[in-house]
Amino acid sequence: MRHGQGNFTWANGDVYEGDWREDVCDGRGVLITANGDKYEGDFKMGVKDGQGKKVWTNGDIYDGAWRGGQQDGFGTFSMGEGPNRGCRYVGQWRLGRREGEGTFTWPDGSKYVGTWSSNLKDGSGVLTLANGDTYEGQFKQDKKHGRCVCVCVCVCVCVCVCVCVIYPLLYICIYIYYRGYIYIYPPLYIYIYVYIPYVYIYIICMYIYI
Repeated sequence: MRHGQGNFTWANGDVYEGDWREDVCDGRGVLITANGDKYEGDFKMGVKDGQGKKVWTNGDIYDGAWRGGQQDGFGTFSMGEGPNRGCRYVGQWRLGRREGEGTFTWPDGSKYVGTWSSNLKDGSGVLTLANGDTYEGQFKQDKKHGRCVCVCVCVCVCVCVCVCVIYPLLYICIYIYYRGYIYIYPPLYIYIYVYIPYVYIYIICMYIYI
């Protein structure tokens, strides 16, 4: 019966080096599979259980909690190849899937912080795109759903420029033209006519129901 420290090579090419207990892998160890995947960490009753790090041959890396041979608990997953290359997830896992609170970042700088279910954005969260656009609200099966607050940087900048620069100058010019003389400080009603409509526009851009 294998017990204590030891190395073992299976017929399929898998290799284990580490702790044994009553003929099964139990404790700290390193498992390298025949295809080159490598796991280093805790084992319990022959399966990955506890804290450990696995590196796949495609470059994917998971470092965190395991239970029953699957990612379960808090961990960090970095993607090495494929369409999600360079993406990174830091957060909760359940039965090998992103589940609970977590942060997902893309190579271009986009980021999602919020709730996950079965590897999909599901629940409340904040999605910030690389250009600065931000969505804060509810998600359902990876799609925006329900009540939210959207902030579009381009729209906000345009509105602010209109509110603070263009329209005040326009109304001042109109006032000067009809009055026929230069008046340095335009009367209060000009600001009221200019600012109030565009404040409403700004609020609408910030607060949208989807």
